[in-house]
Amino acid sequence: MAGDYHLLSIDEIAKDPSFRNWILNPTPANDDYWNNYIELYPEQAGKISSAREIVLLTQMVEIPGLDEVRKMAMHDKLMQRIGRHKRNKTFRKILLWVAAVLIFVLMPLTILQLFSRWPGTPVLYETSFGQREVISLPDRSKVELNANSVLKVGDQWSTGIREVWL
Repeated sequence: MAGDYHLLSIDEIAKDPSFRNWILNPTPANDDYWNNYIELYPEQAGKISSAREIVLLTQMVEIPGLDEVRKMAMHDKLMQRIGRHKRNKTFRKILLWVAAVLIFVLMPLTILQLFSRWPGTPVLYETSFGQREVISLPDRSKVELNANSVLKVGDQWSTGIREVWL
């Protein structure tokens, strides 16, 4: 069985005599084996921890006269709690990833939208060949652009600075 624990379910690990012996009667050799196992298979640490809880709880439940049906019912209830806990952890991880994506995608877009025009950054109006256009400036004056022209208007009209470049 040694080394094949990553193929077993939590319940199967909890029933394994070697594993139960480590939990209920730990020795330095058992500790070394299981600590090395967890180092080799870190993704199994949660499974080992859950199986350990099952062994400890079933050990506490060894009540004389407790029939097998009640033992199985308690075991099933414990397994349901472990499964619910895993689903909650998975949901939280998904929720955190979604939040992170939203923050890292929406935050720069929001900042870009808010600061796309810095104060003092001129606004450009352009016409192409054969095109004419009438531009209304913020002070309600009008500028008529002829073909192939560029008009740069300063962005500080509210402060009284009226700059226009043709």
